Amino acid sequence: MILVDTSVWILILRDKTGDVTAAFRERIGSESVVLSRFNQLELL
Repeated sequence: MILVDTSVWILILRDKTGDVTAAFRERIGSESVVLSRFNQLELL
C-alpha cells in the first residue's frame, strides 16, 4: 500500500497531457494506492 501526498494528486488531476498520470502509473505499478481522510478533504 502506498499513501500518496495531496500535492501528487493535484498534479495528476491538473495533468492535461497525460504525462504525469502515465509516470505515476509506471512508478506505482501493481501497488495499492490509498487516500487518507485528510487527503480526501483537501481534494474536495
